[in-house]
Amino acid sequence: TALGSAPAAADTTGMCLDRPANTEAQCTCATEALAAEIGDGELALYDAVGTRYLDAKAGGQPMADARDAANAVTATESGLGSTELLARMNDAGKAHRDAIRGCK
Repeated sequence: TALGSAPAAADTTGMCLDRPANTEAQCTCATEALAAEIGDGELALYDAVGTRYLDAKAGGQPMADARDAANAVTATESGLGSTELLARMNDAGKAHRDAIRGCK
């Protein structure tokens, strides 16, 4: 999904499913709840990070390295500073975790 377009958020759901105990229905619910909470623009950024994160993990990178690399590339692509993007994605991640718990 290009930044700024209406996000499909498939990788937001994918990040949820990357956790062993989460179900498809729970993750779909959480993605919808997150979209309502943070809006399309933030969700597009979060999903862009998610795409890169999941790709890096699939390529064998450890979780922390995959997250850091995903944030760095997305910050550059979006024109945001890495500190600003990290703060925004931390907020989105907390909202996502809250949504996942709320959808159990």
